[in-house]
Amino acid sequence: MPSLRIRRVKRKAWLAGLALGILLLVGADAMRPPQSQCSVRCFVAAVDGYHRYLHPITSRYIRCRYRPTCSAYAVAAALKYGMVKGGWMGLRRLISCQPRVPMGTLDPVP
Repeated sequence: MPSLRIRRVKRKAWLAGLALGILLLVGADAMRPPQSQCSVRCFVAAVDGYHRYLHPITSRYIRCRYRPTCSAYAVAAALKYGMVKGGWMGLRRLISCQPRVPMGTLDPVP
């Protein structure tokens, strides 16, 4: 039975070390300029993948009410402000897309 407790303690220490390492990497990434952050580049690649593979299917059912589109706005905001602030701005933009917003409303990245 004592050997089982030792294994649990080792596993918890390993997970804590992994979490600390990930936290340090995210913090170091956030300190870099927004254009060179790994998280921003991954986000841009994900949006590009959406535009290549899913947008042709969903474009028949989903229309963006804003100009630029919500995905272009989110990418521009992430490139300008970083993933944390730019991602939050993009999420707020998606949430604000309601039927009461007229089609073609101009809303550039500030």
